[in-house]
Amino acid sequence: MNRSSGVLLPVFSLPSKYGIGDLGSNAYKFIDLLSKSYQKYWQVLPLNPLEESNSPYYSISSYAGNPLFISPDYLYEQGLILRSDISEIEIRDSHIDYGEVKKYKKNLLRIAYENFINDRKNVKNLEKFIFKDEYNVYEYAVFKSIKEKMLGLPFTKWDNDLKLHKNDCLLKFENDNRELINYYVFEQYLFFEMWNKLKSYAENKRIKIIGDAPIYSSPDSVDVWAYYENFYLDENRSPIRIAGCPPDAYSPDGQLWGNPVYDFENLRKTNYEYMINKFSHLSKLYDCIRIDHFRGYESYYSIDINEEDAKHGTWNKSFGEEFFNILKSKFKNTEFIAEDLGFITAEVIDLLHKVDFPGMKVFQFAINHKSGNSEVYLPHNYPKNSVAYLGTHDNDTFCGWFAKLDEIDEKFTKDYLRSNPYVDINIAALKVLYNSNSNLVISTPQDILGIGSVGRINTPGTVGDKNWSYIFNEDELFSDKFCDELTKLTVGTKRK
Repeated sequence: MNRSSGVLLPVFSLPSKYGIGDLGSNAYKFIDLLSKSYQKYWQVLPLNPLEESNSPYYSISSYAGNPLFISPDYLYEQGLILRSDISEIEIRDSHIDYGEVKKYKKNLLRIAYENFINDRKNVKNLEKFIFKDEYNVYEYAVFKSIKEKMLGLPFTKWDNDLKLHKNDCLLKFENDNRELINYYVFEQYLFFEMWNKLKSYAENKRIKIIGDAPIYSSPDSVDVWAYYENFYLDENRSPIRIAGCPPDAYSPDGQLWGNPVYDFENLRKTNYEYMINKFSHLSKLYDCIRIDHFRGYESYYSIDINEEDAKHGTWNKSFGEEFFNILKSKFKNTEFIAEDLGFITAEVIDLLHKVDFPGMKVFQFAINHKSGNSEVYLPHNYPKNSVAYLGTHDNDTFCGWFAKLDEIDEKFTKDYLRSNPYVDINIAALKVLYNSNSNLVISTPQDILGIGSVGRINTPGTVGDKNWSYIFNEDELFSDKFCDELTKLTVGTKRK
């Protein structure tokens, strides 16, 4: 990576008249803004379908795209719905109402599908899409169809042969439910059509897209159901051990994440085929892949499924250097970022050095006098081969975080930033960050605009309607203030 900068903005946070950000006109407008302000990267969160928690990191599929990101305007432009089919959804309190949005989009997409299949040319295009299946979505469409027929039950509660992915039973289901399966393929057809057009536009504007590679899969997902041999499961296809993290100062009982851990014996026997296929898919979607939970690739923490908390888990060796050597040899044109945050050991640091991926430096992690300020997260210590943030999607916004500091940490922060009354504290922090040695700086619109905790994307360890739901209005995101501040930061620190 050369000296540059970019912006973290989830697709769902793009302004929209339809309740949630999508891949329509405002996504193109945002790319134009990035280009105008000399940015080189747009970082997004996973694009996968959402389930009840609405977390993109706990999806039903590692491959499928989120149908909520299909724009109603695009459906109209393609002649699949009437303008009268479209209505606007009011955004309340700057947050997405997922219940309302899911119902609205599902209704529109059903109408669109009925009109789509009335055109023989469309049907042939869908058949070609299914035949090629380059995005590995057919298995997802079958899974979704069975789940709908089973009234949303997790796959471990399905009829035995379907649960166990028996070919004869699956073939019968497919023959009996062809229309329903084709509908779910249709959703994916539209999603990837829209995404590929947007990505091509970004490429023409010389904007690279950074996307995430979550390390684990949801227990009730296509991945665990269809590729079960790669996970540590019992005869019922339920996890034997689950992922999590041990107790720490923030979580005295540790955390139970619920994801099944990998069967590393099978992964190594197959030369990591399952994982390589996932990264191959991601390399089609993104120019740069952020490897989430990098420390889990050195060693992972797992807990017996019968434990009530994460106190009695164990650490085990994970993928290691062997896997990354294969990854780098196969995807030479893809950039990688290691999310090396959390409990980092000497072994993790050694692995990061060996694979030579840039790690992440988060300014908010530097300041906490109660547990000891962390010098490695202070911007004057950032190495070139790193990506700098004030905070990630899992942190409070900078202004929200700063407002909650106690007197000692507030004074330290002000002194370190050399802040003065004439410069907003968030801008002072961004200037220090942009002036660091890190090759890449990623900021958020929230931090540039000085938005408080209302703009927080996610609070780890919590479930609620404020997570994964913050959405901008057009006057904020496309304001002169945002573009001008971003431009000044970029040009002034030679990241242009």
